[in-house]
Amino acid sequence: MGAAPVRERLRLREDVEKVEMKEEEGKKGRDEGKEGTEGRGKGKEGTDKGKERTEGEMRGGEERTERGNEKETEEGEKGEEGTEEREEEAKDGKEEEGEMKEELAKEREGEKEEKEKGQETKKSKKRYIALFGDIAVLVVALAYTLLCAMVNTEHILPNTEVNGVQLGSMSVGEATKALEADWIARCEKAEFHVAFGEDIYDVPVGDALELDCKALAEEALKLGQGSFFARGGLWLSAFLGGTKKQSLPKVTDLEALHKAIKGSGLLELDTTTQTSYKKKKKQLVFTMGKTGEVADEKKLIEQMIAAAQIGDFETVLPCPTEAGEVEAVDLEGIYKKIHTKPADAALDPENNYEIVKSVKGVGFDKKKARKLLEKAEEGATVAIDLVYKNPKITTKAMRKRLFKDQLASFTTKVAGSPNRRANISLAVQKCNGAILQKGDVFSFNDAVGEQTAEAGFMPATATKGTEVVQAYGGGICQVSTTIFEAALYAGLEIPERWCHVYLSSYADPGMDAAVAWGALDLKLKNQEDYPVKLEVKEEGEDLTVTVWGTKLEERPIEIEVVEKGEPDGTEAGSPGGKDKPDALGGLEISGDTLDVVTYRNIYNADKSQVFREKIGDSSYLDPSKKVD
Repeated sequence: MGAAPVRERLRLREDVEKVEMKEEEGKKGRDEGKEGTEGRGKGKEGTDKGKERTEGEMRGGEERTERGNEKETEEGEKGEEGTEEREEEAKDGKEEEGEMKEELAKEREGEKEEKEKGQETKKSKKRYIALFGDIAVLVVALAYTLLCAMVNTEHILPNTEVNGVQLGSMSVGEATKALEADWIARCEKAEFHVAFGEDIYDVPVGDALELDCKALAEEALKLGQGSFFARGGLWLSAFLGGTKKQSLPKVTDLEALHKAIKGSGLLELDTTTQTSYKKKKKQLVFTMGKTGEVADEKKLIEQMIAAAQIGDFETVLPCPTEAGEVEAVDLEGIYKKIHTKPADAALDPENNYEIVKSVKGVGFDKKKARKLLEKAEEGATVAIDLVYKNPKITTKAMRKRLFKDQLASFTTKVAGSPNRRANISLAVQKCNGAILQKGDVFSFNDAVGEQTAEAGFMPATATKGTEVVQAYGGGICQVSTTIFEAALYAGLEIPERWCHVYLSSYADPGMDAAVAWGALDLKLKNQEDYPVKLEVKEEGEDLTVTVWGTKLEERPIEIEVVEKGEPDGTEAGSPGGKDKPDALGGLEISGDTLDVVTYRNIYNADKSQVFREKIGDSSYLDPSKKVD
């Protein structure tokens, strides 16, 4: 009977504890719900702790109940020892129950106070944290604003690198100079290496590169030129991480690049074999060309531009090629080089009339050669025969025959005053040894020069118009006359000759040759193949002119002077119908005159054929009068 009350008390205690626990949990839930989202986690943590505490107490009560039951069982086993003992136990149970309730109440009150104190502490901490956070945000904001204000937008952000050049904190001008210095250094080293065949060719291209250093510096500056409040962030980002940019020089001057490639010798490379020829003794031997390869400059420039854009000057570039061209044979040009006209041996007047060797003529049939070359394949050999032509006068013949033969000789008697003889001697000296090569013309006036006192001439008898006067050089007409007569018999051509106004004492009519400086001249021309030489000598009273040359055949010559009959329209004294010059007075001759015509007859060796030529007309006043 004693166990029943105990169990009743235990159940009552358990029910009370459960109700209190539910109330406590509800209160804690409400309090923790007020704290917001952050308190939910902590409320759950408190609930879990409460549950753990309740479960512990329940386990303690059960243990006590079990001890009571064990005791009650033990008492039942022993039997009832008496009513008093059971009543005392019941009383003790009530007292124990009251004590337990008091203890539970005290525990709950203590826990409540502790919770309130913890919550107050947490709230204080939260307030302090919030205040500290606000202060920190304000400090950071002020510091950032100060940083934004301190950022110098006229200078480049720190750790800014362009083309490997550190530009941080530089102005645009400073950065430009730094980049230019780097660019110059790069240009000095900018050299491509190009492979053609087994050889490597260096092509310096610094002059062809260009880089806008100022624009790069300005771009670097713009990296830090955002809005006011963005500047600080840009500066911090640059300070912590930095910026790197690569913008290398580019090829812009194609003309300079072309010159560099040309200067390297690449454009001269050509594996094409052009047609060549060799001159042999009797033939021209052609070796036809073969097509090869040449540098493709256009594609090479494209490669160089691409390599320059990435700054690659180390990689060897294989030279692109294209088919070469076998040039057409310049047959006309070759003919001009090969063809030589035959040239006779001659004399060099600039080298003391030394013999200039003869030249054998050579050439080839151009038409035939062109056909053969057009049909020939690449690499083939074509032989073209040479045609030679000998000169008329070989070097050997010139040496053997030069001035070997006397072509003619003529002598006149010198008389008159000492001055006249002195003038003749001076003219003889000036004319002696004159050499005329084929086609050359001898001019008496050019050989003797103007007759002046300064030139050494003396006053002597001469004619001026129809008057006999004293003039410097008087008497030299005897020298010109003697040369004229010798030239007639030597077969020389007479382009110019004049007669005197009066008959000469030293020459027959039609055989004289008057001269006057600036007016009348005696000219001789050598139309023969070999040179001729005038030998003019004065020995005593004899003035002799001998013409030396080469006589290739006998040609007898006769001079014929005939008196004119009826006028034939040719004015006397003027060769070839020319007007009579002032030296003859320019007068119309009237009264007694002697008019003659001089002819030269040239015969063959057997005189079977005659060549007759008119030398000139002569007209003299007063035939009875003769002048020295």
